[in-house]
Amino acid sequence: MGALLADATAAFWSAHGEGPTWREAADLPGVKAWWHDLTGMKFLNRAACGVLMRRARSAGWVAFAEAGPPRSLCPGRQFYLRRFGTQISQAERHEIGMRVAAFVGTYCDEHGHSPDWAHIAAAATDTAGIVLFANADDAAEQFRWLQARGWLTQDSDGGVVPGFRAVDEARRRAEFGGDQQRR
Repeated sequence: MGALLADATAAFWSAHGEGPTWREAADLPGVKAWWHDLTGMKFLNRAACGVLMRRARSAGWVAFAEAGPPRSLCPGRQFYLRRFGTQISQAERHEIGMRVAAFVGTYCDEHGHSPDWAHIAAAATDTAGIVLFANADDAAEQFRWLQARGWLTQDSDGGVVPGFRAVDEARRRAEFGGDQQRR
């Protein structure tokens, strides 16, 4: 189900330039057909929709900002892993978010401005040195889930900078003395 929801969400983004609301996502033809085949019901109610969205997010197929804008629903890291396979890092989403935010923060500190997507795609790697993104377009697309989850955001000039979650995680790691596993 997660893959189906991610595909439908990606198609919605392509068609509309923004993410669907949960209700719109639940009403997309593929999602609606899946629900009907599974339950025999034609309508995915609000409670079931919430469970579906949270499970798909937990599995990494979609992402959304819990308290953010209603149209933050977007494909998650699993969607891109399926597309690019072993070309990109298989690290878990938390590590991906932290690593790309750390790269962006360091780049901003050293150069006085944000890196472009080509720099991010070429230089942001996991602990094994494997790139996080297949190319600049892939990095730019994945910005959506990284922003929805708070790892990256845009500054007033439109540049990419570390988001609130990255800042909080860096502060937490500094308090606990290093690169500790998340709790």
